[in-house]
Amino acid sequence: MTTQIVMWVVGFVSVLFVTSLFIMFHYARQSIYTEAMEKARQTLRTTELRIDNTLSEVETATRSLHWTIENSLDRPEIMDSLCRQLLKENPHIEGCVIAFEPGVYPQYGIYHEVYAHRNAVDSTQIDVTINDGKKLYTREKWYFIPLHNEKPIWIDPYVDVEHGETSIITAYGMPLRDKEGELVGVLSSHISMKWFADLVLSLKPFPNSHASVMGTDGHLIIHPDSSLEAHEAYFQEAFNDPTSQAHLAAISMKTGHIGHNEITMGDKHGFIFYHPFENLQFL
Repeated sequence: MTTQIVMWVVGFVSVLFVTSLFIMFHYARQSIYTEAMEKARQTLRTTELRIDNTLSEVETATRSLHWTIENSLDRPEIMDSLCRQLLKENPHIEGCVIAFEPGVYPQYGIYHEVYAHRNAVDSTQIDVTINDGKKLYTREKWYFIPLHNEKPIWIDPYVDVEHGETSIITAYGMPLRDKEGELVGVLSSHISMKWFADLVLSLKPFPNSHASVMGTDGHLIIHPDSSLEAHEAYFQEAFNDPTSQAHLAAISMKTGHIGHNEITMGDKHGFIFYHPFENLQFL
């Protein structure tokens, strides 16, 4: 029997980030089918481990600095050097912010924020900006969400336009407390989504395969081509329509399950594979 395999991979994240592979089979012997399915699963798992390991490194480094900051709140003058050191020792971290609640350090003005970031031209160079009462940052996602939740948390990717550069970043934020347990500020480590995108888009276990990532709001964050809106609409409709063939896949991905389902998108029939990223527990 002639065997023809056409593969297409499409993915999204919901509740937790999820990579997914959508594979189309026209005809296949069982051995080829089984091998292809296992290859897709292994590709997802390997990628998930690589990304989770990197994110774990960011969390560990941030927690270590967090301890140092909370034990050095009486020395605000060293916060810039602490931020700079975090970036020097952790190449995946693009920026570090230590920001305090209004009035914590009146000698610096109402708002006091230290921001270290990699130079746009030379990433080995670290620039530091100190905001002494001039910029309102308490409504920024990287500040408000960790403070409001009162716990360490990953922030949904967002567009950052600091310093004339536009980039998509995510952040790991930790609230800061004084010796009395009162909230006094936030430590936030920022990472660029570019490395994430490069890795996800490089997934191509089969000739006609591709991968993408969707955020908790249902919008695709990473996608390789112009079919982005069509894919978003397809899964949004499937999630809301219990009679849809892809309803089970949409529900499974939104609830952070690992698995695969057979679906039809337009005139293309195949399988979608999905896997959550354990560390990205977005709101």
